[in-house]
Amino acid sequence: MTLASTVIPFVKASACGNDFLIIDGMHAPADMASFSRRICDRHTGVGADGLEWLFPAQDADIRARLFNADGSEAEISGNGTRCVAQGTGDGSHRGWNKEMYPDQSQ
Repeated sequence: MTLASTVIPFVKASACGNDFLIIDGMHAPADMASFSRRICDRHTGVGADGLEWLFPAQDADIRARLFNADGSEAEISGNGTRCVAQGTGDGSHRGWNKEMYPDQSQ
């Protein structure tokens, strides 16, 4: 049996002792919670406190969805937001600027 693999580019960033993976939402699988849990596992995955998925937004430059290491979705994380702002603040991420709002559509 051959396992197919997909390369998903990501950034690992830390702020005040918390570490986060940041991934462009165009790579998001249907089950983001399960994927987030697996990749954030410190023994079998990359390891992180959470994963920030970034998507385009209508009312801002990006929309961020945060999943904790256990796969649960969080409304916001101050340290996670710091990491996203640092990684996208120069406008290099798909041409976005510094305006970001957490996704609160749940």
